[in-house]
Amino acid sequence: KLFRSATKKIVASSETLAPLLERFTKVILIDSSSMTLPESQQERFQGTGGKNGSGKAALKLQTELDLRSGALGVEIEQGKDPDGASSRQTIAFTPGSLRIADLGYFSIPVFAAIAAAKAFFLSRIQHTTIVWINSERMGNIVSWLNQQAEPMVDCWIEIGAKDRLDCRLIAWKVPPDQVNRRRRRARTEAVRRGRQVTAAMLAACEWTFMITNASEDQLSTKEVIILYRSRWQIELLFKRWKSIGLIAELSGKNDTVQMVRLWAKLCAALIQHWLTVMVAWNAESSFSLDRIAKRTRE
Repeated sequence: KLFRSATKKIVASSETLAPLLERFTKVILIDSSSMTLPESQQERFQGTGGKNGSGKAALKLQTELDLRSGALGVEIEQGKDPDGASSRQTIAFTPGSLRIADLGYFSIPVFAAIAAAKAFFLSRIQHTTIVWINSERMGNIVSWLNQQAEPMVDCWIEIGAKDRLDCRLIAWKVPPDQVNRRRRRARTEAVRRGRQVTAAMLAACEWTFMITNASEDQLSTKEVIILYRSRWQIELLFKRWKSIGLIAELSGKNDTVQMVRLWAKLCAALIQHWLTVMVAWNAESSFSLDRIAKRTRE
């Protein structure tokens, strides 16, 4: 109850980290991080399971970080719940805001709701997504990209089988070493999931492609790429919580003690973030966010 109450507290900065962010009312990075819990918590927080029956109980922190102000929103969900089914997918979207998410949150109806609210989205897109270009259905978006003369593509398309959604496609070819890394990861993930690697999957590794409903006047091609790469900031937030705050490490003589310590560390992680926002959430700050995290931990 204490942690849930703390997540409702909003600590935000009136300053921004970069002028680019000021074009939007909010710039929301959304992602999740999971933690394994004692098996006694399985009824409240079901996990996905794992090798040797581990992971039966897990908690997921569905997290939104406003890159403009530093404001943080956290929802507690069961570890088994997929990101695409999160309650954060159906919230009321703030007009003028921009939401940046990875493929786990890909949903054409959600994108349509964001656009209807006069807000903006930026997301990667699956190579299997149905795409229409000049009212013509593309059988394979990667094949179409390979036919283009330039290694960078920025054009308006439609996505979806029935209810089509207008959006802007930004795609570019990646260097060979990055292609090889992606293909290795694809093969490893396919083995883990017991699936076959297809030729289409390997071909898609040659391109990075994403969609947005922001116009060229609102965001240039380069700015779209910069903003999507900023999604790394929420990964760094989770890293600070886990590597510095040790929120995922269970310790204690019994499950009750372990859970008390876990909730206490989660509360501390929020306070740590609030202090970070108050001290360093501006473009002129000389403080490292990791350094602040370590100082507050001490």
